[in-house]
Amino acid sequence: TPTNYLEFKEGVFTLNIASTNRLASTFWVTNMLHHGQLYTHGGSTAQELTNAGTYYRLAQIATAGPGAGMTLGTSSNTITVSASGVYEFGFQSSFTGTASATIQFSAFTNGVEAVKSQALMKLPASGAVTVSSRALIYLLASDWVDVRAKGDGASDSLTLKECQFTLR
Repeated sequence: TPTNYLEFKEGVFTLNIASTNRLASTFWVTNMLHHGQLYTHGGSTAQELTNAGTYYRLAQIATAGPGAGMTLGTSSNTITVSASGVYEFGFQSSFTGTASATIQFSAFTNGVEAVKSQALMKLPASGAVTVSSRALIYLLASDWVDVRAKGDGASDSLTLKECQFTLR
């Protein structure tokens, strides 16, 4: 017989709806019991991206915002989760940098690039640009996430103006 249930386990709600034709659907719903934010406001100092194509951890996102059920690493610029589950990664930033450089941002989980979390922007000759990225990431308890950037030149620089990195 089909079974319908709503389960809360390790910080994730699972809703299972079974039908009479024995096909079941499972929906994952992120919850707000676990959330965290790191940000920078009002500008920062330039960060050098010295090797073309190499990702560098953003060292400029060092202010802790609201958080619960996570460790906000202001010295490491990481967010560590306390419970396994599906999390929504979010990143928004306005920034300046080396004119005409293409800068790519990506989320990293435990030092490995997370698939489908990239944001890419080519800088104009002058002025700030804005990028954003959102992705669902499955994390285990104690996994950590950070944001990294890479340029396409050998001596690109990046200066965050406003930036926030969130997990929920």
